[in-house]
Amino acid sequence: MDGSGYAGLPLRVNELGLSELSTTLNPTNMDPDQVQNLLGDLVGQTLSDPTAAIGQLLETPVDDRSLERAIGAGMRGSTFSIQLPLRPDANGGYHTSEFLTAGGVPTYVAAGSPGGYLPVSSSRIDTVATNGDDMAYESRLTGSLNQPRWYGSGVMMPDNSVMVFSGGTRDGVAVTGLEGAIIQSERFDIETETWEPMASANRERTYHNTAVLMPDGRVLIGGHSPINTAYASFINLDELGFADYAGRDPSFEIYTPPYATRDDRPVIEKAPVALLTNGGVFDIRTDRSDIDQVMLIRRKATTHLIDGDQRAVELPIVDRRNKKVRVKMTGNRAVLPAGQYMLFVSYEAEDGMRLPSTSTPVSVIANPSDSGSPLVTQLEPAPERDGDESGLIGGLVGGLLNSGNNGGSLLDPIFDLGSGATSAVPTLGQLRDGSPQLLNELGVAVEGGTSVLGDTIASIPGVTENLLVDFTNQVDGQ
Repeated sequence: MDGSGYAGLPLRVNELGLSELSTTLNPTNMDPDQVQNLLGDLVGQTLSDPTAAIGQLLETPVDDRSLERAIGAGMRGSTFSIQLPLRPDANGGYHTSEFLTAGGVPTYVAAGSPGGYLPVSSSRIDTVATNGDDMAYESRLTGSLNQPRWYGSGVMMPDNSVMVFSGGTRDGVAVTGLEGAIIQSERFDIETETWEPMASANRERTYHNTAVLMPDGRVLIGGHSPINTAYASFINLDELGFADYAGRDPSFEIYTPPYATRDDRPVIEKAPVALLTNGGVFDIRTDRSDIDQVMLIRRKATTHLIDGDQRAVELPIVDRRNKKVRVKMTGNRAVLPAGQYMLFVSYEAEDGMRLPSTSTPVSVIANPSDSGSPLVTQLEPAPERDGDESGLIGGLVGGLLNSGNNGGSLLDPIFDLGSGATSAVPTLGQLRDGSPQLLNELGVAVEGGTSVLGDTIASIPGVTENLLVDFTNQVDGQ
């Protein structure tokens, strides 16, 4: 996209969508004296009247989407990535996929891979849209987490929300043993794109924690297997405000979302046990006549916060009579790969809460009568609705402080770094009360290390003797 720049200089948009002055000047448009005068005017105005320059930054309209791509995007280490529900367009095709990422540690210029030490609260959605061979990508900020979170486990829920559980206040792999545990969960609303605090866990779970959606819509949470403190020995510094490092935790606990306590949840009375990806229709009988959403959620198989097989797909309802809904299955095997799924139906209650049913198990099977067809059989996308694509906001500073209307701020990562650094320092009370425990933990660690070292030294003669005997036997055998 081209426009006119300052004093006739050509203005272009770079790969990130940021406007920049062209580095090549056409001598037919501007002679060297004009260039010198222009630069002199710019520098002179800035030095003589810096307030005016700041004012210009405040008032110059900028594209908030460009700012989001430039500052909000990028790699996040040790965080979850959830594919949001695939939703059909008016033609029943699936052309847009969105991925939610929140928290984690960003890559700093000096730190490189895998990232920094202090996590952030920023949250974003990356969108990939396809149309035949054409593909487009964009990234946008959502509302921020209520606190920075490292290594949180995300779960796609059947009520159009995402939950995040567990994790820590600092990177427990970069500096092991010094992260603080986060026990409060948070809920992301897909419609409002904001986060809100939810229930708190009973146990501290930082590294190697897991969370899995259960068939009844609750979440099974477990795990906690931290690395030895300083990669040496377990030293538990929880009295100083750090995570519990007393040992690995094999326990589980169950999170019950608000909808799971309601007695007006819908009930699936009859549904297929297997579905073919053949583009056909099938019926579901429920106890209600106002079901307006049918969703298939693939059973989770998470490794280190990421489930590469994760899938949630909303199926279009083509007819609804009494307490029976007729649903259209996709014919695209890339949308619903064969495997085991949970089938949920839901409706929106009068108080605005979406109430999902307990799921019923369903096997999705590739259409055996059409096995020779291409894996992807995509429908033509429905026409896009007209909308405001300007994305312009008042000025640079305003855009940094508030990008959009969802509460997200492009300056959140900077504020998060400051709060994370200060939270790593124990208070005077924690130092006073935790000193006895600290001395005891250090004594245990030193004693254990001494014992291991002594055993190692004592075993050296025996090991050497055995090696000599084995070698001698091999020589004699020859």
